[in-house]
Amino acid sequence: MDYRNYFILCCWKILVLNITRFIEIGYVVYIFIYNLIKIKKITYHDKKINKLKLVAASTIVVLIGRYVFLSRDIWLTQPYINSVPYIYKANNLIEYNEETGVYTITSNTDDFKILQLTDIHLGGSILSYDKDLKALETVYKLIDYTKPNLVIVTGDLTFPKGVNSKKIKKGDIIMRDKLKDKDYFEAFLLDKNKEISEIEALIENLPEENKAGLRNGQGFLQQFYREKLMAMYSNGTSVADLKEPFFKMLNYAEHTINADLGNFKTTEILALAVLLDIVDDRLFVIAKKSEENEKLFDIFLQYLNSNWSTNSSETIYDSLLEAAYSDTPEENLCMYLNKKWYKEHRDADWYNSARSKYNTYCGYWAMEVAALVKILNISDDILKTCSYYPYDMVHFQKLHTE
Repeated sequence: MDYRNYFILCCWKILVLNITRFIEIGYVVYIFIYNLIKIKKITYHDKKINKLKLVAASTIVVLIGRYVFLSRDIWLTQPYINSVPYIYKANNLIEYNEETGVYTITSNTDDFKILQLTDIHLGGSILSYDKDLKALETVYKLIDYTKPNLVIVTGDLTFPKGVNSKKIKKGDIIMRDKLKDKDYFEAFLLDKNKEISEIEALIENLPEENKAGLRNGQGFLQQFYREKLMAMYSNGTSVADLKEPFFKMLNYAEHTINADLGNFKTTEILALAVLLDIVDDRLFVIAKKSEENEKLFDIFLQYLNSNWSTNSSETIYDSLLEAAYSDTPEENLCMYLNKKWYKEHRDADWYNSARSKYNTYCGYWAMEVAALVKILNISDDILKTCSYYPYDMVHFQKLHTE
């Protein structure tokens, strides 16, 4: 059965179940009211009204209203399901043995990927419409994102009581970091926003002659906005929403980046600009201020502006560039991420922060690797399963559009 018809059928089944339950409840209420009636007729404005007929008519009206109310979810959800574009379909060889009742699925690739979907909790009522739509969108994105050979749906596909259907909170399923949980990042972002507000208020009241204090404050804010951006990505925030903290970080980096701050910060800022499709004159200013003869800078800047002259032949990213420009870049980049990337950043201020008791961890993400993948148009089906690879950063335009 087509997956769209399957979900539509599920919604209709839930609707019928809800209506049936309401009829049962309505019947009980009707009997209760009827038995309370001692006088069959009442007088209203000199008009006699039969209570039995009134109760019966009211019950019918309520039932019809209930049906219309509940079925609105079907009217609203079905057009969305019908509008979902083509989803990747694996061309597997499927054989069925009638004697044993066993299906044999043969993949046309070296690996066989299974996606398990569970606890979708479609409510099937107008009160759960937003939740249902979010669940369906999540299912679509998961299938399109993982491109599995086989999808298995297990457990709690529906939730019979639409009013009580479980809510999918923003970010519950798209949580990207694997080292910390959602509660950690929500607390981290709350504290980080508080720190940012305090520092911004402090430097706003500094006298103009206190240039050292102003510079120190801007340095803290550049770092804080960087940590906020990384934590937001780790927590599952839409990539499009990362532009706001990036521009804030860029604004302060313009005043604080210099040769003493090292190569890593400038590389990361330029990589983020590539991934977020941001072209800003301050990026070129920052690259010049860093005074680094770095080949990777030129690759990023030339992508952002074709008029940028390439003049660097030296690099501290030999392993990365060797993997990216090899005959099998996807496999070699995955090996680089899993075995070398984290170790090569042992001098970075965020290194080993996941073990810090001060909760300074905001995520380990190889933005420069993702930027190279985007620039060189390297297939990253394998990379999305590798450590530290920010897959959504490379594909955010597609995901955001969908």
